[in-house]
Amino acid sequence: MTAPETLAVFLDRNPDVIAVRLNRVQGSCPREAGAEMLVAADDCLGTIGGGQLEYMVIDAARAMLAREE
Repeated sequence: MTAPETLAVFLDRNPDVIAVRLNRVQGSCPREAGAEMLVAADDCLGTIGGGQLEYMVIDAARAMLAREE
């Protein structure tokens, strides 16, 4: 499946998402500035590098989605 097809399937299954983007990176980081991911209530597409930062971002995004429902 191509990247556009993967995105289309993800958005079809998850109409409500939060887009996350790394704007700046300082020091050692597994991903570069500009890395993006989409967070849905029960799924994610992409990664901003994993680890504690990503888990915190996913939790915050899902809390925002829950407030919107």
